Amino acid sequence: MRTIVLASASPRRRDLIAQLGLSVDILPANIDESIFDGLPPRETALALAKAKAALIARRRPDALVIGADTVVAQGERMFGKPQDPVEARSMLTTLSGAMHSVWTGLAVMDGADGRIESDATETKVFFKSIPEPALAAYIHSPEPYDKAGAYGIQGDAGQFVDHIEGDYFNVVGLPLKALVTLLRRFKTMPNPTFPTPPPPLQERPH
Repeated sequence: MRTIVLASASPRRRDLIAQLGLSVDILPANIDESIFDGLPPRETALALAKAKAALIARRRPDALVIGADTVVAQGERMFGKPQDPVEARSMLTTLSGAMHSVWTGLAVMDGADGRIESDATETKVFFKSIPEPALAAYIHSPEPYDKAGAYGIQGDAGQFVDHIEGDYFNVVGLPLKALVTLLRRFKTMPNPTFPTPPPPLQERPH
């Protein structure tokens, strides 16, 4: 099987790929994300994923390169990673008691010939109203500060989620079924083992 490179430093993406039974090289792609300012959330996630894959594919012509980018959005408003507790509180207060979308763009590029396959996955996440004591405790923990939207569904913020519509692993940072579909277009990934989401956060019917 071809060498696969993940163009990301995210430990969550690395761990999810390992759960599929894939061994990958890690080579983070540092790009100027501001060049895609102004695009809608889906297109932003896709453009960033393609840019990351293309950057690393130029360095690794021997490999298939996976680029991924996750965007948290309400309508056209996008939420990045909070810089401090004030920003984390503002984001989570906005998300409290409401629905938002998590988009992950995926791109798989063949370093040998530049062929690229890409897609974007949306999961709708419905938050409960977050009680003030839980919000205060959460924003003073380390958890919100390396995550778009100021939360990680797989961590303590799972308590804030009423339900989801879509792929749970997309919210964690990597839609596994979509990734397998793209890898199979390159004649790889024949027999994946999909992990199971935690029961309270399994997909509800639309």
